[in-house]
Amino acid sequence: MKNIYLIFITIILTMISCKSEDKDQELEQFLMIDHLSLSELDGSWKWENSNGGISGTSVITPESESYTKTITFEDRIYREYVDSELTLETYYRIDTVINSMYDTKLYTIYYFDTQQKQKLLFDTSNDVVRLFLYDTDCYDCIGTHIYLNNN
Repeated sequence: MKNIYLIFITIILTMISCKSEDKDQELEQFLMIDHLSLSELDGSWKWENSNGGISGTSVITPESESYTKTITFEDRIYREYVDSELTLETYYRIDTVINSMYDTKLYTIYYFDTQQKQKLLFDTSNDVVRLFLYDTDCYDCIGTHIYLNNN
């Protein structure tokens, strides 16, 4: 009976070790894909509002939702804070310029742990820098998120 427990424990430890190695290899492959360095993305961004919906007119704000949200980009790590509490930390990469019309570049940003991607756009108006993140698989939901540079 004692031998059965030892075999069982050995099998479980081997499985856990393999999963960890697979995750490390997956992360290494994720980060090896060409990455565009966007210095203007680095730092902290404060959520201003999100909009969209079926008619495209729904708007939510920190005031309407009773919480604040901040996102940070640093050393290829994305962090998301809700009311100053860390809710997500993952690696990211930017490897696609989709469009470059009128001196505005639209990028695609990929997140490692969530396997999610978004479109990304910077807008500078009246010396205020805004970051627009667009959910790519969201056609009738609130999928446009606007952040102010918080640096």
